[in-house]
Amino acid sequence: MIYIILKLKDLSLDNIITTHDAFRHARYVEEIYENSYLKIDYLADCPDYAINQYPPPLLSLLTAYLSKIFGVDIRLFYLVLPPLLSVLFIIVLYKWLQPLKNNFILIGCIVLSLFNLQYFARTKVGYFDTDCLMLFFIFLVLLFITKAVSEKDEIKSYVYTVIAGCIVILFRWWYDHLFFPLIFIVSLFLGLL
Repeated sequence: MIYIILKLKDLSLDNIITTHDAFRHARYVEEIYENSYLKIDYLADCPDYAINQYPPPLLSLLTAYLSKIFGVDIRLFYLVLPPLLSVLFIIVLYKWLQPLKNNFILIGCIVLSLFNLQYFARTKVGYFDTDCLMLFFIFLVLLFITKAVSEKDEIKSYVYTVIAGCIVILFRWWYDHLFFPLIFIVSLFLGLL
């Protein structure tokens, strides 16, 4: 709660979005909201244009739908969604580190993770980017890979592997780069050796 208060303390009507990707994602939100999201992005990579991700990026889709559901101005979501989503990873980190059974390590890891200067800066008010759920997805996949590797029952191990795979697909929808899935596959392979 303190973390969210620290993040939102500077919130005012004068806040602006602060990254290059924020403008692109915000434009996608407005296009989704107005039902004008096309397969070709005529505003990117001129004069050749760019092919849009389909389905649309999950951050933009989530923002547009949340705005419609709650009836809140989408510009407010550009500002507050990153700080609010950025704390979700502590739940997964807690579940991942829980087998250590040492509360000092658990609390220390969570506090150090939350107040990491780089992560804190990249998930602040107005930093409308995919960084806000990166750690959530990374730790969630690692949690299920760890469960798959440590599980003695083969069927449960396969179930955890399938769940991890589904989360990787969702993660690719959130952050459309191939780097992390390759790391997850290698870590699963090494863990199963």
